[in-house]
Amino acid sequence: MTNSQNTHNHFDTIDNYDDEIPAHIARYLREVKSQKIITILKQFLNDKKSSGQLNGIDLGCGTGEYVKYLQEKDLILSIDGLDFSKKQLELAKQKGLKNHFIHDSMSHISNAKDCYYDFSYAINSIHHLPSKEEQSKTLDEVFRILKPGGIFIIHEINIKNPLIRFYVNYIFPRIRNIDDGSEIWLTEKLVKECHFIIEQIDYFTFIPDFTPEFLMGTMITLDKILSHSPLSVFGAHVMYVLKKPE
Repeated sequence: MTNSQNTHNHFDTIDNYDDEIPAHIARYLREVKSQKIITILKQFLNDKKSSGQLNGIDLGCGTGEYVKYLQEKDLILSIDGLDFSKKQLELAKQKGLKNHFIHDSMSHISNAKDCYYDFSYAINSIHHLPSKEEQSKTLDEVFRILKPGGIFIIHEINIKNPLIRFYVNYIFPRIRNIDDGSEIWLTEKLVKECHFIIEQIDYFTFIPDFTPEFLMGTMITLDKILSHSPLSVFGAHVMYVLKKPE
């Protein structure tokens, strides 16, 4: 997760990251976010006119759920997983994944060579870094390890909506163990100040994490309508697609 000692202890005390969000909500978000990543990587392959394997790294991979999900799809991917919680990495390894899992900080990836990876992604992990400076260092570090033309996909909480901002700052830390109320939310301003080219910004999802399973069908229909409307800017999540210049 991060190189903060408090955050390290925080995530190592959670029994299983996967159990913190209701399974039906986690499944839906994983499918939505993964499909967005898959669409981008397919376009990336098409632009490169290559059918070879893409090498990527999941920053803040937790128990490896996204690594597992993405590699089960049609793309030829090799994905390393990086996390600062030894406990969550051990759970990832117990799933039988043969990937390379790295215990390290995303702001200083000591095991990664310059210009090594084709792509990277970070899903709801950058806000766990202890400062804006560490977030900026992470963007610089990913820039370093990506090949020219490489893609960095960031999924984060969208705090433009004041209701979502209130929820994630004051309610969510009291009902879930993932956040502790000290999170520093990634801003569009910081992203725009980095060395990457911003290829895409996408806002989406309106389904609260406390939605009961029997309402999911109705909520998914509503979610798809809102996520493709001008109101999408108020969605709970934002995706940044960044490209390292060729």
